[in-house]
Amino acid sequence: MKYSLFKLHPRSREEVAIVRDGQCMEKKVSVLFIATKPLQIMMAMVIRDGFKTPVECHLHVVLDFLNADDISKRIKSHDDGWKSVTDFPTRQAAIAGSTGKGYSKIFLDSDVGVRNYISLNEIKRSQPDVTLSVYEEGCGTYQDNYYPALKAALLRLLGIGERLGGCRLTDELWIYEKYEYLSVFPRSKVLIEEIDQSLLCFIKENTDVLNKIFLAENLNVAENISSENCIVYLSSWEVDRRAIASLQEKLEDCYVKLHPHIREFDASFAQGFTRLVPASIPAEMLIMELAKLYMHIVIYHHDSSVERYMDLNNVEYINLG
Repeated sequence: MKYSLFKLHPRSREEVAIVRDGQCMEKKVSVLFIATKPLQIMMAMVIRDGFKTPVECHLHVVLDFLNADDISKRIKSHDDGWKSVTDFPTRQAAIAGSTGKGYSKIFLDSDVGVRNYISLNEIKRSQPDVTLSVYEEGCGTYQDNYYPALKAALLRLLGIGERLGGCRLTDELWIYEKYEYLSVFPRSKVLIEEIDQSLLCFIKENTDVLNKIFLAENLNVAENISSENCIVYLSSWEVDRRAIASLQEKLEDCYVKLHPHIREFDASFAQGFTRLVPASIPAEMLIMELAKLYMHIVIYHHDSSVERYMDLNNVEYINLG
């Protein structure tokens, strides 16, 4: 009795098949997603729901953003698309936690830097057949300025990722804009899969479950509207208090949403028409809700990805850099 195991080309989204005495028996592909912030959780859900054949999906949540442990619990309760949801303190621990689990593919939020290279090298050594796939990470996916030119060249020479998709161990890149990526990195050899469903459409179609996961249903925006138009300030890892002070001078509703990695912050600056939105609620979901209620919205941000994903007729974006 002979058994043979073969794996389809990494480009394929089909299943692994086992051939026994000439008869094909299907075996579900088991894949893992690693997410370190709310946007990545949603992006992982987009990719997961786009698989053409049944795939057993697992999620490792890195507890590195505000209320991450509570969000992870709500994912387990409200999103039955995951076979398992497991928490880890760091990305490296989340990667190491995949060892011995038999995953055929691991989706990573990043392959940039020495630490990630060491972690991925360990995985490849223990599971040489695993496919390592980096998935869409907002504007950072298409940026070439992670490191100064000289350091980037050295990392590239060593096979260490100096940009997303740049690590020599990475097999695939799952992104929205293939040709934009190749225009920035024309020498890239990584296999690129384009994600089919836009994040905007995904949020529209999955508002109920996303509200339960991120508690966006508790925003109660409609109860506090005092103007036809509104402004929104989205912080980066640091908060520009001068920008907020300037926006508060406008006689319009003002929403301030801090970056999800900011765990503690003095909110005493909020006054007048200013409302502080929970940092763990994705900015994309906040914008979607506000767009239903206001005639016109102006979003002030610092190189945020929301402008890339949330193209709505009544929303204007101003990048503060």
